[in-house]
Amino acid sequence: MATKKKTAKRKLDKYDKAIAYLKKNPEMITSCWNIPNNGNSGGCLFQVCSPTGNILDDCFYPSQYGCPTQVASREKKAFTREITLEIRQDTRIPRWAHDITVKNLHVFAEWQRRLDKELNRK
Repeated sequence: MATKKKTAKRKLDKYDKAIAYLKKNPEMITSCWNIPNNGNSGGCLFQVCSPTGNILDDCFYPSQYGCPTQVASREKKAFTREITLEIRQDTRIPRWAHDITVKNLHVFAEWQRRLDKELNRK
């Protein structure tokens, strides 16, 4: 008799919820990208690659740090040189906001989770 392998289910996080929201509202992707920290349901996917994730908290204005798209397109950088280089090498990240679709939102979630962990973001 075959037994089913048990897999631990991960609790849905804010990035899973953001993806679900934007899948239902794909017309909001650009708006969420433009204003990632306004409390909307999908903007967290496009937070700045810094310890706060918030462009307004950076001590330099305009910020030297950008979201994964801005880092990938070489317009801005991430908080560390290593993360900057890795984002720029990740060909899954669209280089322009208008190229972001529901099909690649998981890539943004993946990067935001990594940034949360590596930069000790809450």
